[in-house]
Amino acid sequence: MAKRQPQPQPQWQYAFEGRIVQHDLGNYRYSVIFLPEDLNSQEPFSHNKRLRFKGIIGAHPVSAAWQPVRGRLYCMLSKALLAKTRYRPGDLALVRFNLESLDAVDLPEILQVALADDKKLAAAWKTLTAGKQRGYAHMLRIAKRPETQIKRLVELRAQLLNSP
Repeated sequence: MAKRQPQPQPQWQYAFEGRIVQHDLGNYRYSVIFLPEDLNSQEPFSHNKRLRFKGIIGAHPVSAAWQPVRGRLYCMLSKALLAKTRYRPGDLALVRFNLESLDAVDLPEILQVALADDKKLAAAWKTLTAGKQRGYAHMLRIAKRPETQIKRLVELRAQLLNSP
């Protein structure tokens, strides 16, 4: 029987342990983790308003952005990520990440196939900003059922091509 080779571990540019903080804004409640001050004051963090990153929080993958608030950078943590990690506000979380291009967009498979097969859709997609592309990709990715993904893809195509 052949021995399994260990999978190479990603090299992380940055790693820290930080506390998850809950914020309430009216009826809206969300959880964040702040970039530690020692990183926040270093380049490239100190001169950028927003930085995309990909990494892991706890043992779960995350693709998000460091966003500014009152001279600090924070990352919003989704309820789904908190459920997977079992972290709650007040807990310390291990964060490891690499910075990405501000134009980075992770496409769900259904969208990759549609863009490869539909030249009109691909052309319209290229006119969108990376932020709008991420938003549309997110709406497709979070659909729980394949039928919902297909419905959302059809709606996206109609919206981008201005057709019924």
